[in-house]
Amino acid sequence: MQLRFNLFQFREGTGADRCVLDCINALNNGADLLWIETEKPHVEQIASMMDRIREEIPNAKLVYNNSLSFN
Repeated sequence: MQLRFNLFQFREGTGADRCVLDCINALNNGADLLWIETEKPHVEQIASMMDRIREEIPNAKLVYNNSLSFN
């Protein structure tokens, strides 16, 4: 499904896998740092995604936004 600003929604249930793949690809192609957000604050979800990214790129610089804007 196409969203505003020419963005596309991930297939249901594939968001975390797609985020991990996109992060690995970006880091392998020169990204210095990645900012990752989830739809709700969920530390276990992001920790799992970061662990999977670091399996491929151990020194990856990753930032998670667990801001008050979720509240």
